[in-house]
Amino acid sequence: MSTFSGPLGSHKGYIVHIALQNCSDYFELCEGQRENDTYGKIRSKYKRLRLFLNAAESINNIPDYIFHEYKDKYGWRKETDVRTLLSNKSKIHETINTLANGYKHCVRNPSKDPSIAKEIDAADFQEIRIIIDADLADLKDLNIEFSFDSIEDEEILGEAFRFWVDYHNNPNLPMLLGVCV
Repeated sequence: MSTFSGPLGSHKGYIVHIALQNCSDYFELCEGQRENDTYGKIRSKYKRLRLFLNAAESINNIPDYIFHEYKDKYGWRKETDVRTLLSNKSKIHETINTLANGYKHCVRNPSKDPSIAKEIDAADFQEIRIIIDADLADLKDLNIEFSFDSIEDEEILGEAFRFWVDYHNNPNLPMLLGVCV
């Protein structure tokens, strides 16, 4: 792949210009919300969820970029070859894959990893918050909101982000995947 192929022309370009940037956008929003206590006041109440899903999907696409860039060199037959090698290095890749596919397919079958073995349903990414105004005599003021502010998911994405930042800072693909050149 050429250095001039742009952010989608190589796995390294995709990592630094797309995946890590999408994660940074999510983390910046989270930090801003914590500092200003503006979670419920942002223009789009679903922005945090949208940025999380976008970042998780972007991270989950990295193995596909690696596969297509190096499949001939390493004789890989399918994308799961790279996913398996990455999961051997860190289980965070299987976790991100389960999250991203749960979102993409609405419902995803359980992972092989017992720590995330339950079925993932896209609706699980949001929580229901019921807000009742002070006038209980008039139930027209009942307002149901869906929100997303999961610290656990933020930590999962943070772990995957740090993994790929470390790789970006020391890009040794054979060492990363445990393959021979």
